[in-house]
Amino acid sequence: HNKAMERTRNTAHAHCRRKVQMNDMWRNVIKRMIRPIVKPLLRRSTRDLTDDDVWTRTEESIRFNQFSAANVHDWPWYLEGASKVEVASPKEIVDWLRDCRYVGDSILFNEKDFWQHPVTFENMRKGDCEDHALWAWRKLKELGIPAEFVCGRGGPRDAAGTHGHAWVHLDLGGQRCLMETVADSRHCMTFPLDEVRRQYCPAMSVDTDLKTYRYGGFGEYLRLELEGDEKMEKIEKDLAKAVDAAATSK
Repeated sequence: HNKAMERTRNTAHAHCRRKVQMNDMWRNVIKRMIRPIVKPLLRRSTRDLTDDDVWTRTEESIRFNQFSAANVHDWPWYLEGASKVEVASPKEIVDWLRDCRYVGDSILFNEKDFWQHPVTFENMRKGDCEDHALWAWRKLKELGIPAEFVCGRGGPRDAAGTHGHAWVHLDLGGQRCLMETVADSRHCMTFPLDEVRRQYCPAMSVDTDLKTYRYGGFGEYLRLELEGDEKMEKIEKDLAKAVDAAATSK
């Protein structure tokens, strides 16, 4: 029985990998085609964005795979299966997460990006930002606490080095808060949203009723993603040239 379950999991994982790779391939092709046109437009449209603009939220129908090429399942899938971790409050969610490890998908799954099921994350207790955040989002839903799983950019908006990130918004005692689900165990993980919003640029979210939202920061998020892809492609080309030059010299 265990061997059959393992074969089923391996087959499902292989199917997901193929789907992710195909989604990623087409997304990269489209990005390269539209980048010369879209990037200057995005730079102009996001130049004067205020914090209030970035955090403006509009309910909008957004397909699950628009959040990431690695998200190959619709949101109800993340709510399937029995959770073995019992929590009674957001504090207990945070306490459980403190004993989990942040490990990138390239190390854990040999993939650029891979979204785990929350029950899988419970068993492994390691993963990257969206794995931690999806687990917390699901547990908040189980507690009946309104929350959003949010994708965007992490890091100060006016500083270099922002990065793709995922986190959670929740309501605590009538106050809108942000849960940084991969915070270092020595630091606080839940903050009043108004205190930390300069450190984040939200793009899209899904709430615990499975409604989706687009934030005003989506344009800035997309611009930074395109610029990051361009830099990475240049690094890869330069590396390939260096390898070719080294091979030729031999």
